[in-house]
Amino acid sequence: MRTGRLICAAFLFAMLTPTARAQLLDCSDKTTGLKTTTYSYPNAENLIVFVHGLCGDATTTWLNNGSSSSFLFPQQVAQSLQSDVMSFDYSSSLVGSPRIDEIAKLLDAGIQRQEGIKPHRTIQFVAHSMGGLVVRDYIAYYYLLDRSRRFRVTTIVSLAAPYRGSTLANYASHFRSDRQLEELKTGGNSWLQTLNDLWNRQFRSNMGPQIPLRLYAGWEDQPVCFTSHWGWSLVNPCMKIVDKDSAVDMADDDSPFEKNHIDIAKPVDATDQVYEWVTSKLKEGNEWVLAKFKGQDEQAMAHVQQLVASPTNTGGTQSSAESTVSLDASSGRGRP
Repeated sequence: MRTGRLICAAFLFAMLTPTARAQLLDCSDKTTGLKTTTYSYPNAENLIVFVHGLCGDATTTWLNNGSSSSFLFPQQVAQSLQSDVMSFDYSSSLVGSPRIDEIAKLLDAGIQRQEGIKPHRTIQFVAHSMGGLVVRDYIAYYYLLDRSRRFRVTTIVSLAAPYRGSTLANYASHFRSDRQLEELKTGGNSWLQTLNDLWNRQFRSNMGPQIPLRLYAGWEDQPVCFTSHWGWSLVNPCMKIVDKDSAVDMADDDSPFEKNHIDIAKPVDATDQVYEWVTSKLKEGNEWVLAKFKGQDEQAMAHVQQLVASPTNTGGTQSSAESTVSLDASSGRGRP
């Protein structure tokens, strides 16, 4: 069955017009003006970190420019859940882009810098596509190395994350050589296999430590369609970028959405099924972890406050600029 999917993906990819193929392989226009943005809510004790995927950025990945008004996912979540939200940005140009583990190191530095400004009781993640692998790498290799922080990250909500890779990356890599594409491939991907084996030992194996963390996975139920060389509607190639098996790997709960790989990260408004599901799972994840590990959470928070009082070198540097938008508690609108 896997061989059949690979052959199908190769055939569809070959049928793409040069323009459509460029849309998949060339995202150099999305690497300028990198800016990690924080939406600050008054007295928030929870930090939610949004992490975009391949060829995305901290704004356009999550922005739905509707016919009547625009809807920016991270900013709306900050207001709805009365949390601080950091929309993390990094370079993904497919030309000399950093490896996923290097992005995870930048993410770690960004979070530690944010916590140095304002410590939070809990931290959660919303990740789209490759952003899910960035978060998985961060948890496995950075967050868990500091046992004092173990009980603070409570929840990961991923949207179409290729935890087992994407067949599209296998064929895109023939047209464009890039480290991120290599790490997204299925089959023979030693980096991804090692990461998933480690994750399994940490969170799924009976022999592993009991670490409080919930993973909720949303997956695309609609394909992305492109124009074929011939332009005929019957042969226009349509494909799901990440299949269900890859998106739900080792998740505690999952849900399908009638959206394609791009639209799943762009809710239309607060009544959108993705928005309602993501916000409900963020609430559920915090409630579950804090109820189960209340004592440990309080000890971890006390240690964090000591770290803030005596800041240390976080290690790593952030290549992107940063900005903060303060939210009005009554209206949710940004204050200048």
